[in-house]
Amino acid sequence: MAEVGTMASDNVAEILQDRGAGAPAGPSSAAWAVLADGGWASISADAENGMELREIQEVARTTGRFAVSTPLVATLLAGRWFDLGDDVLDRGAVPLVRRDDRLVAPYFASDVAIVDGEGAVVDAAGVETLVFADLVPLGAVHAEHPALEGRSSPKHVPCSQQWRSAALTSC
Repeated sequence: MAEVGTMASDNVAEILQDRGAGAPAGPSSAAWAVLADGGWASISADAENGMELREIQEVARTTGRFAVSTPLVATLLAGRWFDLGDDVLDRGAVPLVRRDDRLVAPYFASDVAIVDGEGAVVDAAGVETLVFADLVPLGAVHAEHPALEGRSSPKHVPCSQQWRSAALTSC
């Protein structure tokens, strides 16, 4: 793993430990604010800084050790895949994933940017919040949502290749 991955993992662990101490399990806007203010939300957007998929994977593994959650991993991936500005990344950016007749956004919150298959921010009006797990709120948008009209969206992934959730209809 590159030095940036080790540095990111160590710093993220310290922030989540500090902000999560005594906090209830679940999303933490306080932890996210510290991460975004520290520049961690946009670190993967610059390909020259060395934050490759392996380093993002290490950050994901690190965040999984804490009872508080943030949109960091989804934002790191969105920053790597799409040309998003710091203003979008600092809010948190979650890519839509097709699931049957819905598009789902992991770690959905009203102030987090939802990004379509082209990297454009989607209007979150009408997004349904589903219970996925205590730590990960999930937003669902019907594939025919007006905000998605004329945009490409992620293709359907066969159920054998995707995660499952009791909150979503089975395949």
